[in-house]
Amino acid sequence: MIIALSEEGQYLLYKTRNERDEWLSNAIKTTFTKDEQDLLRMLLGPLTKLVDFD
Repeated sequence: MIIALSEEGQYLLYKTRNERDEWLSNAIKTTFTKDEQDLLRMLLGPLTKLVDFD
């Protein structure tokens, strides 16, 4: 069975993801120092391994 989103569903998904990404980006910029932001960037690779862990 193949399931697909309607155009409205696709728009809502896209909009929600963009709002979440903007919120997170703003939170990081306003909460963390430059050094902390650099540390987060360095840790993204290793943390991604956790997401992919089975």
